[in-house]
Amino acid sequence: MNQGMEFAYLNRGQNLEIGRTKLMSAERVAAIGAVGRRRRQRGGRLLRRVDRKAAALRFGFFSLLLGYAAITAALYSSRWSDGDGAIFPTVTIFAAPRPFSFAGGRPDLVGARQELAARSWVSLGDEVAVVLFGRDPSISFLASIIGPRVAVESAIDFTFMGTPFFHCMVARALNASSAISLVIDPETILLPNFLTALHCAHKLNGDWFLVSMAPSISNFPFHINDTRKQWLKEDGTIIAVEKLQEYVDQKLQWSSCTKRILMAWNKGEASLLAGILPPFLYGKDFHNEWLLHQVLASNFRSVIDVTYIASAFYPEKLPHYFKNKISIDSANSGWEENGNHYLATLYGSLFSELHGIVSTHFKLIKCSCKHAFLDSMQNVAFYAERTKVHPLGLKLVPYQEIARASFVRRTLNLWVQKKWAHCIQHIHILESQCSLMHLYSNYNRKPKPLFSPFTLESLLQTTKDKDETVVVAVAGDNYKDMLMSWVCRLRHLAIPNFIVCALDAESYEFALLLGLPVFRDPLAPNNISFDDCHFGTVCFQRVTKVKSRLVLQILKLGCNVLLSDVDVYWFSNPLPLLQSFGQAKLIAQSDEYNETGPINLPHRLNSGFYFARADRSTITAIEKVVKHASTSGLSEQPSFYDILCGEDGINRVDDNHCHEPDSNLTVHFLDRNLFPNGAYKGLWEKRNVRSACKKQGCLILHNNWINGRKRKLERQVHSGLWDYDPTMRIGPRAVDPRSLFCQFVHAGGDRRRFLSPPGFQSASSNLSNSSSRKDNGFGTPADLQSGSGAPPPALMRGRRADDANMKDRRRRGGGGKFPRSPSAPSLHLTLFLLCCLLLSAVAFSAFRLFGVFFRVRPVLLPTWRNPTLNAFSGDYPNLRRSPSFHSSPAGFVVEAAVSFPDEVLLFLKPKSIAAGTKLRCLYFLSPSGESQLSLPPVSSSVSGDFIRCPLPPKTDAFNMSLSQTSLPQLPPLLPLRWDIVAYAAVLDPVDNSTVVFAKGHNLRPARLSNPSSFECIFAWDFFHPKYSLSSEAISAAQEIFRCRTPLSVFHRLGHHPTSKSPFVSVRFKAHGSFPLPSIARHDPLFPRLLNHRRKDHRMCVCTMLRNQARFLREWIIYHTHIGVERWFIYDNNSDDDIEQVVKWLSSNWKVKISLLEWPWVKTQEAGFAHCAMRARASCDWVGFIDVDEFIFFPSATIKLQDVLSNYSRMPWIGELRTACHSFGPSGRKTAPPEGVTAGYTCRIAPPERHKSIIRPEALNPSLINIVHHFHLKDGMKYVNMDARTMVINHYKYQAWEVFKEKFFRRVATYVVDWREEENVGSKDRAPGLGTKAVRPSDWATRFCEVNDTGLRDRVLKKILLQ
Repeated sequence: MNQGMEFAYLNRGQNLEIGRTKLMSAERVAAIGAVGRRRRQRGGRLLRRVDRKAAALRFGFFSLLLGYAAITAALYSSRWSDGDGAIFPTVTIFAAPRPFSFAGGRPDLVGARQELAARSWVSLGDEVAVVLFGRDPSISFLASIIGPRVAVESAIDFTFMGTPFFHCMVARALNASSAISLVIDPETILLPNFLTALHCAHKLNGDWFLVSMAPSISNFPFHINDTRKQWLKEDGTIIAVEKLQEYVDQKLQWSSCTKRILMAWNKGEASLLAGILPPFLYGKDFHNEWLLHQVLASNFRSVIDVTYIASAFYPEKLPHYFKNKISIDSANSGWEENGNHYLATLYGSLFSELHGIVSTHFKLIKCSCKHAFLDSMQNVAFYAERTKVHPLGLKLVPYQEIARASFVRRTLNLWVQKKWAHCIQHIHILESQCSLMHLYSNYNRKPKPLFSPFTLESLLQTTKDKDETVVVAVAGDNYKDMLMSWVCRLRHLAIPNFIVCALDAESYEFALLLGLPVFRDPLAPNNISFDDCHFGTVCFQRVTKVKSRLVLQILKLGCNVLLSDVDVYWFSNPLPLLQSFGQAKLIAQSDEYNETGPINLPHRLNSGFYFARADRSTITAIEKVVKHASTSGLSEQPSFYDILCGEDGINRVDDNHCHEPDSNLTVHFLDRNLFPNGAYKGLWEKRNVRSACKKQGCLILHNNWINGRKRKLERQVHSGLWDYDPTMRIGPRAVDPRSLFCQFVHAGGDRRRFLSPPGFQSASSNLSNSSSRKDNGFGTPADLQSGSGAPPPALMRGRRADDANMKDRRRRGGGGKFPRSPSAPSLHLTLFLLCCLLLSAVAFSAFRLFGVFFRVRPVLLPTWRNPTLNAFSGDYPNLRRSPSFHSSPAGFVVEAAVSFPDEVLLFLKPKSIAAGTKLRCLYFLSPSGESQLSLPPVSSSVSGDFIRCPLPPKTDAFNMSLSQTSLPQLPPLLPLRWDIVAYAAVLDPVDNSTVVFAKGHNLRPARLSNPSSFECIFAWDFFHPKYSLSSEAISAAQEIFRCRTPLSVFHRLGHHPTSKSPFVSVRFKAHGSFPLPSIARHDPLFPRLLNHRRKDHRMCVCTMLRNQARFLREWIIYHTHIGVERWFIYDNNSDDDIEQVVKWLSSNWKVKISLLEWPWVKTQEAGFAHCAMRARASCDWVGFIDVDEFIFFPSATIKLQDVLSNYSRMPWIGELRTACHSFGPSGRKTAPPEGVTAGYTCRIAPPERHKSIIRPEALNPSLINIVHHFHLKDGMKYVNMDARTMVINHYKYQAWEVFKEKFFRRVATYVVDWREEENVGSKDRAPGLGTKAVRPSDWATRFCEVNDTGLRDRVLKKILLQ
């Protein structure tokens, strides 16, 4: 080897180094080799490390791409799959087959058509389910032979003849859990192409309504095999679906277009129509056309006509079933068609807008084996492809864009244009022969008169049970709501053997249109009062005599009768018990209210619930009762007792039986524990009436012993014993599906409404409003146009377990889908979770790489210090938006509008309007939102807090606004009702409670109610509250509710008295109840009472008056002379310049008078309670007397201050009750110019009633009073003043021109107006005058028994001395 040369070689993977010139030693060579090996090992490890990282990065990158692609494909498939994919929308088909018979073991022609049609529906696919409505056994048989996917439901409403109600069918379809609902004629056959049409519609972005007519086909020689999957010819060979469709296309008779329509819609957000669906009878014409027209007129959904894909048709002959031609039977009845025609002309716009609205938005056509949507107006076709260009996600057919395309593309697509033009032309030809417009031809716009072919005899044969027994109810228009609740209850108990006797035309039409077995009594009295036909009235006496005469007529026809008033609530079926008593017995309810002692005392036989058998003894006795009642001036109830038990009970046998000797009839009084009346054990006053009655074992509960239709309805509704919602026209659904009674289902469901007619307010308000509805109980026709319907209640939802979540699943894209492959959902779910996992890993890795960290910040949740208060949020439909939002450009603010019987009050924000500002009252009388009437206001309050506007003429529902011009400056307000509103509230500083004055709960007079049934609601805005507070009621009586004040509200009023206080309302604590509408805010805080602080005044007087300014001077001046120091005057809508009189008295006589404008009608008790709270801080004693009442001390040595000082030393005395002497006209024919006290000197000898002077601190916290006296605290006593010490001269019966004003309005809550036929013999009335303000000829000399000149002499002497 040459020295100085360098070389290297590789031997078994090791490098050796050689020196240049000198010889290296072995040790040197070994050391160098070791170093080289170590270097090579480090380099290899580094290379291997770099290779693994690169491979991992490449693998992760490709895995992410693959996962992203798989997830995208899966989600895209899940979202956009159509007829060729794996997932389809679920479809439920609803139909109401006609009952059919069997011939030779096979169904007749009607049954054969319906069987073939149902088989064709099921053969469409596994995603299709069928629901049949019916009660006939033949329909159950039809469902059983088709398969498990066909169900029978009988939970909707039927007439007593078995005809289903169309609106109930639609309601059931609207609440189905499937993605698509379809209502179809039971004899219409569907081909698979129709399912494709549903899939095309389901692809649309918006909500839709699909409709198709069903042309007829003369001969259809095909049927479906037992597997329900293949169509067969007559010889049994299989025919392909494509060939079957071709046969139908050729054989359809387009010129003989039938009125059979099928309608389908998706389960979307939009309502079908604005308003409600009237109770059409299914299959009796008009209902399909009416619904289609209203859907088009409402324009909530896109309407698609799929008639021309020829996939729905009606077969006339079925050779496979019948070889001979059989005529088609028509089941329509004239009287039922007339009812549907009447409803169609009365409601909606079907007969007013026939032309221009019946054109649908799109037609679904098939051209070149493709389905497309044809715009009916512009002849433009679209594919159902998901795009963002069209609102519904439609894409133009290519030939539509030819004009904008290039020359080459235009040439290539020329044949496409010709093909589509030919298809559209063919559709137009078919449309000329059969279109939806043909449905509306030859319609008579004039409603036909309603009639029923059923007489009493035929109704009895139809409705009586196997024991020849019927249940009879008698009702007029005033009790139709209660009648419907009674009917709902009987249907819930499965008691079909009842009939209804209508007393007037309104109730007859109402019951007939709702399918009740009703007949009109030709001998019923006319002019039945709507609101005042209850116990004690002349109207009540006339109506009750109809019942006994009707029972006698039915007994003579051979039927047993259970007569039940409609105010009787049935817990169970009492017929088995009543029928067990045997012959010659009349079983009646007892009206005795004492819990012990006899129950058959005089006049304790209740003729509103009794059972009578059709035997000779009973008929003879009832004949005597009818004869006696016809000549009696009372109701039939006293006649029942006087005849059957004898006058004064001489025919009583023991404590619960009577025996009528002439007829040998025994009267058995029912056990009151099983059949309680309205006063027994105070059951109606229980907190949970239903639970109390069931615990006692009640079979029924009579809602009697209460006066007034409104109060009776309110009591039954609030107790929960109510099975019919007049607001929604729907019966609540209980556990038993037979209790579903869906009269007037709100198919619209749009809450955004401009008008709110009386028929669609809250339950309480609607009950009170029934007097203003003369529309057969179905709302006004304008309701259907104004969108005033409300959605069906939650109780109608949940027909299946997943109904409540259907809308959310539909929104997410998964609801209503039918999986054909069970593995598809799990695969999609797995891929979705994998995607989330990968994205989460990447996200957290990125956050960590960039140094982003998260910290959780603790949040302090507020808690309430008072455990009795509950914070909640919500939306109350009955409460209007806070008025503070309605401000005008002129600066004034309208806070609320309240409608009274003779005027409308618009309440303004205090000091928001300058004095002398000229305003106009604007009325909005239609749903258009335009002001249709402008009237000047009647007057304005002195303080400027409210404006009085006249009522608009001839309208029940209207909105109002206020403006300085004839144009609106403020949004319109819907006036609240004066008798259903919380109208005042006072903060009591003694116990920091809030006293609320509210109308609408109609509590009983002079009695405390259970406060645990009520709670107060505090909110600044009830319509959209940020938060609201509820507080338990401490006391409840009459119209006065006391609740604990929430601490936040109390502190706000205490520390910021000038800030706006919240509204206060009262709510009945029951399921589904809402607070009363409210305009009540807290009055300013009163100064706290100090224990040793002397009050400013010894004696104050409080009064409420209306148009008494001419008598006010004399009254105040006189009482000022005797020692009254302070006056609280509540002005109840006076228009006689009373403020000028008060101003004159204050300036000339230095009298301290507080004049408060109190516009609330019939609230004297509440006004006096309000006054007692106001006067408590400054008055030791407060007298409550009227302007025609004068305190008089017969002895000249006795002074008012002496009397009060004497009793002030007795702290247990809280009230001084003073007798009233009633003075008559005293020969005066005109008002005496010398004054009341000097002009009237003749009076009645005995005193009438009394008036009170009270110590405010001694009053019961409930503030309950009956005008004449208050209830006191426990331990406090009252004193009846000696007439020789102090009396009150009550100048009640003055000259006729003054006295007649008492007829027109009474201010007390529980005192009826004298023109009403109720409590005619009350001491509050003038004896012998009756109900008409007609001057008796001897009026001037009446009521004169004692000549009393004591007060006259005292007054004249005082004047002479001055």
